[in-house]
Amino acid sequence: MSSQGDPEELTDSLTGLARVLISKESVESTTQRIAELAVKLVNGGDYAGISLVRRGEIKTLGATDQLVEDLDSIQYQVGEGPCLSSIQEQGSFQIDDMCADTIWPDFSARACKLGVGGLMAFVLKVSDDSLGALNLYSRWPNSFHPEDRVTGALFATYAAIALANAQTHARDVERVSELEHGLATRDVIGTALGIIMERDRRTSTQAFEFLRGESQRRNEKLRTIAAEIVLATERTFGGPARSKK
Repeated sequence: MSSQGDPEELTDSLTGLARVLISKESVESTTQRIAELAVKLVNGGDYAGISLVRRGEIKTLGATDQLVEDLDSIQYQVGEGPCLSSIQEQGSFQIDDMCADTIWPDFSARACKLGVGGLMAFVLKVSDDSLGALNLYSRWPNSFHPEDRVTGALFATYAAIALANAQTHARDVERVSELEHGLATRDVIGTALGIIMERDRRTSTQAFEFLRGESQRRNEKLRTIAAEIVLATERTFGGPARSKK
């Protein structure tokens, strides 16, 4: 637990986020790092986790303890709680005593039974988009102070940037994978067309019509039929098949 308003802890945590920004880590590793840094930085925070918006659903990532995942599961079950409110209202929340809370009665009552004393929640957003929420939980009531909320809000601002960067990187990687798959598909089909043209003395148009006809007749993808032709040719001649140039 850090001391209140410790500038060294703040510097270290923001430096840690800066490293995440330039390291192109995955979304999963980024959320884990954010949660760990949050507990290190914010006084009173014993556990932390990220509730992330993914394809219209909210999922838990980066939890520093199983308790965080259990608490988030309760939120999703009862339809109320800090992460849901932070994301929907794009704001921050602080509950000093979970056992006396009336904002989320069902969630807070169950959280109290699990030994949670208080919480702070911050929306993670860039521009107008809510990426998720950072949730901090304490074991004891009244553990968070006004300066902790200021520090937590500042940290959440930078954490949102790191998270957005990780999501952008993940989309770029996925896009590259799709492009590579598309190029591989085109190469296989091109090779198969060359084999058909050479083997059956067909024109390129006739070869493609043959390939398409086989695909429709067998109800399989064009690439699957093409791959079979290429593999069969390689087995027959004992080497990689080449498309006709």
